[in-house]
Amino acid sequence: MPQNIPSLWPSAIAEEPNLRTPTAILKEQAAFLAQMTKNLVQGQLKTNKQGDGLEILLFLVVPALQNYMTSLLEVYHPVELYPATVSSRALGAPRTAEDEGSFVAIVKEVLNSDYTKKLLRALLAQARS
Repeated sequence: MPQNIPSLWPSAIAEEPNLRTPTAILKEQAAFLAQMTKNLVQGQLKTNKQGDGLEILLFLVVPALQNYMTSLLEVYHPVELYPATVSSRALGAPRTAEDEGSFVAIVKEVLNSDYTKKLLRALLAQARS
């Protein structure tokens, strides 16, 4: 009679890691934007499989303008999460984040850029008119 083989997987696999994915970070920022603008401008994510990794697109959406959408940033990351490449008009050239901390710093740079401020002001003015 065959013997049962015990699990060969590492025991730590079931433990919840303290990793925040790029998607989770961008979802949090989208929620903050909606709250700050009273839903006049919302952040919307779209995720696509891209090669062996994921592409995440963050759009700004204006419901009052027939759901007008414009892309604010794009992220590509492998399934292992990092390095993640961030692209945005606000940055000029794409930037690479080696870990969560550098990813947050790059996203903050995009969200606080003159380009993003100008875009948000224009979208808010049109949403209110």
